Amino acid sequence: MIRKKHLKLLITFLALGLIMTIYVVSADKKITYVALGDSVAYGQDPYGKPGYSYADYLKNYLSKNDLLRAYTKEFTKSGLRTTDLINDIRSSKTITFNKEIQSIKKILREANLVTISIGANDFLEQISFNLDKNQLLNVEVLQQKVDEIIPQVEETIKEVKKYAKGNILVIGYYNPLPQVLKYNVKEMDQLFAYVNEKYQTICKKEEVHYIDVYEEIKAHPEYSPNPLDIHLNAAGQEEIAKKIIAYLEKNILN
Repeated sequence: MIRKKHLKLLITFLALGLIMTIYVVSADKKITYVALGDSVAYGQDPYGKPGYSYADYLKNYLSKNDLLRAYTKEFTKSGLRTTDLINDIRSSKTITFNKEIQSIKKILREANLVTISIGANDFLEQISFNLDKNQLLNVEVLQQKVDEIIPQVEETIKEVKKYAKGNILVIGYYNPLPQVLKYNVKEMDQLFAYVNEKYQTICKKEEVHYIDVYEEIKAHPEYSPNPLDIHLNAAGQEEIAKKIIAYLEKNILN
């Protein structure tokens, strides 16, 4: 028979084991979130100032629900292109993360959630410097310019995947062009349907998820209050975050 004192020890060990199991399971659910990309991920507002990005809203959601282990958007920057992000990774750019100097490669290895906003600056650079006014009004020409940047977008995703083995979400384009080119809705829908198709094809091939935000942002012109600037206000950024959160709740956090 088990003596009383031995029984107490056994119960204590079982209780400690249960506590440790709960702790480990809970810890495994914690998310290290890394945001990568351009001014949208960075949070530049419609008046050229740094503001809240969708990444910050997502971080707040994870923190509020006790799901956040660590977060950084230090690898986001206004004007960032695909080549810039690739170079940041290949050169092992470093930041202070969790109170230590760490390289982007190490941080991506630790991350179990990565969001990427990339390609918009490549596209805008193409249409700003390489096209005349008549070509800017030709959707087929703009689609060709999309085709020219797609290989770079794919290369960027592949570079991130070399190190990040967790969930990778690529954030889709919203439409920044009405203020710039005065396009009508039909032409814009045609162009961005093409963009979405190309991005979705890449993401499916690379086994990452594409968050399509075009219709959500299109439905709210008030999200782009400055006709001289292509960036979203805080409400627009929060709208993107809601789309990401809906995906996470359905596919990852359930």
